[in-house]
Amino acid sequence: MPKRKWLIRISAVIIIGGILLSLAVATIEPRNNLTFVENGLRNAASPFQHGLSTLSSNIKSVFAIFGEAQKLHDENIILKQQIGELNNQINTLKEAELENIRLKEMLAYKQKAVEHYDLTVAAIIAENNNKLEHTIILDKGSNDGIASNMIVLNHQGLVGRITSVLSDSCEVVLVLDREGAVGARVWETRETPGVVEGMGSDKNILRMVHMPHDADICLGDIIVTSGLDGIYPEGIRIGEVVDISIEAGGLTKQATIEPYVNFSKLEEVFILTNVKVSSDMANGEQGGQ
Repeated sequence: MPKRKWLIRISAVIIIGGILLSLAVATIEPRNNLTFVENGLRNAASPFQHGLSTLSSNIKSVFAIFGEAQKLHDENIILKQQIGELNNQINTLKEAELENIRLKEMLAYKQKAVEHYDLTVAAIIAENNNKLEHTIILDKGSNDGIASNMIVLNHQGLVGRITSVLSDSCEVVLVLDREGAVGARVWETRETPGVVEGMGSDKNILRMVHMPHDADICLGDIIVTSGLDGIYPEGIRIGEVVDISIEAGGLTKQATIEPYVNFSKLEEVFILTNVKVSSDMANGEQGGQ
């Protein structure tokens, strides 16, 4: 019996709610002349009408928020793509500008050195620059007249020498490598105090060794090739003295040399194919670059 009463009550609530909802819909349109009964029904249904209106408005607002969020999400993706494309364009323009500056500097150097050297431009196509080995591969070989022991340089200074040659490529051992040691001297004093060699590390740094303890060398001095090793012509810029120390025993000195060439940014180089006239390319103007 209690269960039956509960069902009757629920049914009554549903029926009354349906009637009120129907009345709310029926009286929602404004009319000037309402009967007493209609006016009472309207007043009774008014809370339900307000609730329906509020619920409808809230539902529309929720869907509008979701729609706006999706729109903003899509716009954000598009804007990120556009920013990425613009950054790529900026980087491309910067690279082109740097390449233009570098090639202009190399052209100016080649025009200045033409009386003394025959130079062939080559591009770096591979490199091996680590603690154990410092070499690069160039896109010129025997088909281009390239041979072993030819010197490689750029507008900044000495890069290294060619150690092996194929028909269309060649390998260069950099001056940073232990095998790339070169006879050198101080440009300011014209002395020939020692040998410049790599430090055997991944740092772009050199050292000059085997100098007499009384060698006239100072911080800031320009170090150039001496030409006495029979491989490198004289006067090619190597680097600048940044530190001087006395070796064990006190009989000799050694100096730390910062190379003029930025080996981490090498892209194009010159291969010195012929020396026309012996020349000191580390003159005052060159030394100041």
